[in-house]
Amino acid sequence: MKVRINIFMSVVLLFSTYIQAQSLFTMSFLEQPVSAHHAALGGNNTSYLGHDISFLVSNPALLSIQSSNELSVNVASYFAGSGYGSGIYSRLLHERGMLGAGFQYMGYGEFTGFDEYGVETGTFSARDVAFFVSYSQQLNNYFSIGATVKPVLGVYERYVSYALAGDMGIVFMDKENGLQVGFSAKNIGVRFAGYESDESASMLPLNLSLGASKKLLHAPFVFHLTMQQLQRWTYDVSTNVDSTSISFVGELARHFIVGVDVLPPSDKFWLALSYNFLRGQELPVPEIFSLSGFSGGIGFFIKDVELGIGFGSYHQAATTLHISLRTDLTKFGL
Repeated sequence: MKVRINIFMSVVLLFSTYIQAQSLFTMSFLEQPVSAHHAALGGNNTSYLGHDISFLVSNPALLSIQSSNELSVNVASYFAGSGYGSGIYSRLLHERGMLGAGFQYMGYGEFTGFDEYGVETGTFSARDVAFFVSYSQQLNNYFSIGATVKPVLGVYERYVSYALAGDMGIVFMDKENGLQVGFSAKNIGVRFAGYESDESASMLPLNLSLGASKKLLHAPFVFHLTMQQLQRWTYDVSTNVDSTSISFVGELARHFIVGVDVLPPSDKFWLALSYNFLRGQELPVPEIFSLSGFSGGIGFFIKDVELGIGFGSYHQAATTLHISLRTDLTKFGL
């Protein structure tokens, strides 16, 4: 087991060192949440305590053997006619191995095209889609590892872009004390065919994340702490923030997401709330009240189907609403 973990960490460090030397990131839609619960906890949680298959997008090692034959679908309305969705399915391969497969899709709406003379050429659409296959294996009672491979396609009018990416993750579980710690390296990859034939390759938005989740032993609460973008210190800030005025503490805080889950003993209901410090500091509009940085959601079961409703602020223009359905297909005889 130690050999496997050492190989995993070596590969992560090798790729992160190479990607840090690159300056051009693309296809940031890969960082969007893929379920209401995922969104409610800030969109990135590498240590989630539970069996929701959507969290494999943050860390493939979270694909639990207790989640076999599950299906999860999600739709979200963005703004200005854009929106995105996802679908994930899981299957037990053997006693300690799980397979997951799915997709992420983002559509940017309809646009009106013009030629170089200003003559209207009709309407066109723009969209990104990623397909992925994940595998996780429980090494023993304490450690699980996982990996994901995902081809990515972007189609903007007649221009097409191709990329290949991968995720890697590891989870430490202490079930006796209700503690789980996870580390992941997301979007390790490159866009190898751009929208123009002479366009150079560019790196995908790598995200190294470390998180911990702790369940209180005598109360129905799980607290989450996630630190993301470990491969870089300084963010490119928005025009609302004077980058020279950001203190060491402020820059450090931008890497954190804090959240809490309310999980009654029945496991038939969840309520979650989180705060993403980067969004909270980047999205506010002066003198206008907003919930920038906050995300939340609620989920409950209707018979054997979990309905989740989540919200998050990812843009100054609007708050995004997520609607998710998740179920165990075995209960339907499938």
